[in-house]
Amino acid sequence: MKKSFTFLTAFAFVSLASAQLTLTSSNTPHNSTYEAEINIISNAFVPQHGNNLTYDYSNVTVSGSNVIEFMPAVRAGFESSTRFFYGSAFLGGIPLLSEYYTHKDETGMYRTGSYKTPQAVGLGALSGNNNDTVHFPGNNSVFDEPGYEIKFPASYGSNWVSNYLFDVHFNLTLTDFGLNATPGYRHQYCVHADTVVGSGTLKLPGGSMGSFEYPVIVVKSTISYIDSTFLGGAPAPDALLSALGLTQGFQSSINNYYFYAADFEHPLLYLGMSSNWQNIVYAYYSTKGIEFLSNNSLQAADSKIYPNPIVSGDVLHVSINSVQEPSKIQILGLNGSLILTEDIQAVQGNSFTLQLPNNVAGGIYICQVLDANGAIILNNKISISE
Repeated sequence: MKKSFTFLTAFAFVSLASAQLTLTSSNTPHNSTYEAEINIISNAFVPQHGNNLTYDYSNVTVSGSNVIEFMPAVRAGFESSTRFFYGSAFLGGIPLLSEYYTHKDETGMYRTGSYKTPQAVGLGALSGNNNDTVHFPGNNSVFDEPGYEIKFPASYGSNWVSNYLFDVHFNLTLTDFGLNATPGYRHQYCVHADTVVGSGTLKLPGGSMGSFEYPVIVVKSTISYIDSTFLGGAPAPDALLSALGLTQGFQSSINNYYFYAADFEHPLLYLGMSSNWQNIVYAYYSTKGIEFLSNNSLQAADSKIYPNPIVSGDVLHVSINSVQEPSKIQILGLNGSLILTEDIQAVQGNSFTLQLPNNVAGGIYICQVLDANGAIILNNKISISE
């Protein structure tokens, strides 16, 4: 039998019971162009804190789907950023189309700043004068220090805090206040505090293929904001702020749980939490790993892969019932990354074995068998322990 083991990536899934997941720069990808495909869910639950836990969200109800697009960073002022995505910020009740910039290096994944795109909003509904407007000329807000989402290495018990400032510039016309394109700006001081409060196994729904399991860490994240608004170089008066739905020194926060797994661009599960952390406001999960499995799902009748679970270094036995002769067997991660491949020769019909290397990390994998034309004739989950 001709063997051609090829390790294309250092797969970072760890033993589900005996080892903790640690996220580092080497096992956390962050490409310039990326699509996060998500399913919006209901009936999720607030996760427990602790080590080596099982987070079983396999029975959640999907109520919708969406795609979050990340694009290469090309805007002047963000040359050191890897990519950005669109979102909406607010000045009082006024939505602001914004670009949010991110980057990854050896220290972690972090936000580098934002750009508020040029736009104008009529204020007639608030002031009664249709000539009143607020104009946003477009401005960069580059952070003085990184706003870390993950600081490497990140494992159970890790924590980090980032401080940064968002600036929004505007020109305000309000006839009753004697303002005509008067320049102003809002400072939004942010404290981003994160703690890895959980680790273990995350279970997500997989449709006809049942549930899928991923070794994860659970990050409890709070971003606290304090707003200060200035007009004409001085703090804006309370009467004016009230007219715009603003409050000087207003404090707010955003609370989230993020479930991170190795080799994935995006957290696998998001839980947006209430201010007291007791209720889930919104929830969604990434479909990347699940879509890879579902799109390649194929289990020939009477085919067998055993033992399953299997210990790293042991011999995997495969018996496949197919008219196509098996030509190659390969092991892949749940995100589609190729771990190893071996050319095979059928023994006693279409039965053969695969000697697993000793250094395959514990976790859930996909075992695929291909024919001579590269078509998948068997696709099945296997569990490998160290």
